[in-house]
Amino acid sequence: MSHPPNPYEELWPLREQTRPADGKGRWVYSTGTFKDAFTYAGDSGTPFVLGSKIAGWHEWQNTVEGAGSIPSSKARLKLKDAIYDPSGATYFKLQDGWQGLFYIKTLNNDFFEDEAIDSVSSNWDDFQGSLEMLEGNWPTVWVQDDAEYSDSRAIFALEGGDYASFDVDHDHADIAQMRVRIHGDDYFSNTATRDAIWVTCLWLRKWDATYDWPPEIVDPVVNCNAGFHLVGGVCVAYAPECPDGSFWNGYTCAILDDEASCATGYSWDNDLQVCVSDNIPDCEEGYHLHNGVCVIDTPTCPEGSTLIDGVCVVDSTTCPEGSTMIDGVCVIDTTSCPVGQHLNQFGVCVPNEASTECETGFHLEDGVCVADIDPEPEDEEIEVSGFAMMLILLGIAGVFYVSYKMMKKGE
Repeated sequence: MSHPPNPYEELWPLREQTRPADGKGRWVYSTGTFKDAFTYAGDSGTPFVLGSKIAGWHEWQNTVEGAGSIPSSKARLKLKDAIYDPSGATYFKLQDGWQGLFYIKTLNNDFFEDEAIDSVSSNWDDFQGSLEMLEGNWPTVWVQDDAEYSDSRAIFALEGGDYASFDVDHDHADIAQMRVRIHGDDYFSNTATRDAIWVTCLWLRKWDATYDWPPEIVDPVVNCNAGFHLVGGVCVAYAPECPDGSFWNGYTCAILDDEASCATGYSWDNDLQVCVSDNIPDCEEGYHLHNGVCVIDTPTCPEGSTLIDGVCVVDSTTCPEGSTMIDGVCVIDTTSCPVGQHLNQFGVCVPNEASTECETGFHLEDGVCVADIDPEPEDEEIEVSGFAMMLILLGIAGVFYVSYKMMKKGE
């Protein structure tokens, strides 16, 4: 079974993914904004748990296009340092299966370096050189060192169950002043910055363990006949090894520079300094002469692949159902979901919600719209109470009495 890489693996360049050994599983990057993650917190298929929030004085900012997989619009949250109103604060926690990469900055010089409990550090210009250290030391955070005369910066990653919180001036009792908690451990002391903080989301991604990668490109399979062997993708005739100072002249090992040592049917070539055949040699069926050796006419590749520049390349039509070939890689179709599911704003398939409205003349019962009018009842025996029966009999007697009076009157 494939396990997702840690958040610092497959980090740079963004979106570059490595095929797992068993060909199962890949990342699905969120297509929603950082702001969306707060708006829909707690919903199925979203990155943040219910309760993730923003409080106090803040604003949303756009980032440079291409800074991460998150859309550049509303990708950066600025928590402001207010005087008369509550300063900005935020708390966010990742749902199971999700990972996120975040970049934070404050004007408080070397604040993150001083408050870091456990970290990997380097100069800002050498950040990419620290990536290998981050990958090998997960879980950890990166902080900028020697930032006494510049902004203080840090980068951290979170997995499902991890959270981060920032409260600029400790104005909110339900939000920690500064906390990055990974796997239950804190990586910064809980100290307020007392200056504005910028929190940028670089990407949010979820591991799809059901994804099947396309077959790998295979080496060419060339079958050579007896007496031939594979060299550089072609079948060539075997040539015996000769002692030092001699060479194979097509018949025997001949001494170098000895014209008389050429076998019958061969002549010495002064330019090439070898014995060459007087006649064009014959090759076996299925082979032809190329640069003095017999090579196979057409190397063969396994079914489903084609020979291109000496390499068997998987045909583009062999992508699994539900995926499309893009730049030589089978990419799952994210525009379709299984029956009963739909694609949410984060690019994740989630179950459809039960309908809560019905057309006129129908009402909802157990999630199904049923007619308001009850169906016609089947024929049944009618039970009549004793009181009703007495009224019926009295009515019949009344009819007979009136008829009798009318008959007497007519006599």
